[in-house]
Amino acid sequence: MRLVLTFLSLTLVLLGCDSQPTAKKKTTRKPIVSILPRPTPTMSETETAIYTTNVAEEMVLKLTPKFSRLSAMFRGDANKIDVLLAPSIDYQGPTEYSFPAPESSLVEPDHPVARLKWPIADTSVSVSPESLWKPILDQHSITEAKVGVLDVHILPDADVIEMKTSLEGKFKAKDGRVGGLKSKQTLLWKPFDGDWKITGWKQKSISLNLAPRPLFIDVTKPAISDKAVQDSITLVVHRQQLRDVLEKGTGIIKGSDYETLPDWESSMCFSSVSVFDYDNDSFDDLLVLGRHAEPLLLRNNQKGGFEDLAEEAGLRNQKVRRFSVPANGTH
Repeated sequence: MRLVLTFLSLTLVLLGCDSQPTAKKKTTRKPIVSILPRPTPTMSETETAIYTTNVAEEMVLKLTPKFSRLSAMFRGDANKIDVLLAPSIDYQGPTEYSFPAPESSLVEPDHPVARLKWPIADTSVSVSPESLWKPILDQHSITEAKVGVLDVHILPDADVIEMKTSLEGKFKAKDGRVGGLKSKQTLLWKPFDGDWKITGWKQKSISLNLAPRPLFIDVTKPAISDKAVQDSITLVVHRQQLRDVLEKGTGIIKGSDYETLPDWESSMCFSSVSVFDYDNDSFDDLLVLGRHAEPLLLRNNQKGGFEDLAEEAGLRNQKVRRFSVPANGTH
């Protein structure tokens, strides 16, 4: 009996040894080395903030040249888009939306331009670069697009750059209508295949301004049928002379050249009209300059008229009418 108990005890001991878990080998993880410059632990809070801001600004200078490819992609040229976008993007963008028909009532009586807000998806999905803005590009062609950086942050403990951006441009609908476009989006940049690429895209807003009719119409050709007369009245002599000077390679107008230019001094301050968005409200404003008149800064009041803000903007009595140079022939 004692022999049997001894055998059972030995068996239980052996089974107990087999049932114990084996010790796993400890693996030492290598610390993740950031490819972005990071502040050192000895830096003060102020020094850290300054250092991080400088690094972020340097990354903006490095990455913003790539936005030319994004503008080209929205205009229909997807060539070399892989230098900007990763193959898969965490994306929250515009949803399907039926653009109002031309005969629909888009504007109120006091507002000559319709403002449309394109709806944005509530959740993000993984998409390829070809899917960016697809609901919009299926209905419109973007003729102009410029991307700007509004703010940038380097996320802590990760090689991720968060960049808030804006996009402004013009679009043309399939039915021929034209309008302006503005959007804001947050982009996430990460290292990918040895380069920085966009891996995340979160759309914040997309607005379109649509005019049911053109605000200005060029009637030069309908009014003047003679081609020679058309060329004579549209020719800008100073622009052509300036182009000839610049094409010499020096970019300097010599005194002898200056003497041969007709009324060159007044060409530096001749009357002009500049069209731009003075207050960033998506409506074009006007700056009217004249050699012998006070300047006018005409702000679009969004009701079909303009109000002069030159006095308020401090443009009066500043001789601002003398700064215009016809470098590109447009004002």
